[in-house]
Amino acid sequence: MTEKSTVISVEWGNDNHTCSISNAEWALICDGSKFNCSAPYLYEGLKHTAEWSFNATHRGSLLVTYDDAGVGFDGELSGADIFIDGNPADWE
Repeated sequence: MTEKSTVISVEWGNDNHTCSISNAEWALICDGSKFNCSAPYLYEGLKHTAEWSFNATHRGSLLVTYDDAGVGFDGELSGADIFIDGNPADWE
């Protein structure tokens, strides 16, 4: 049986970057809990890591940093693309 998942996607540079989490983790974020995860990505053929911080400053905030604290996205979850079990979803 395949585990259900939530995928959050934001754009920086000219690329979309995604973070996949479980639906249970997504439920915690929706309830306002702070949540952090790491997601690898490729840039110019090299592997990098993005750090995703949900609800860090307030409920609905999203900060995505990469490598040496570069900021890829600093805004609201409403500005991200969200897919729950493959279906588009809104933050609220």
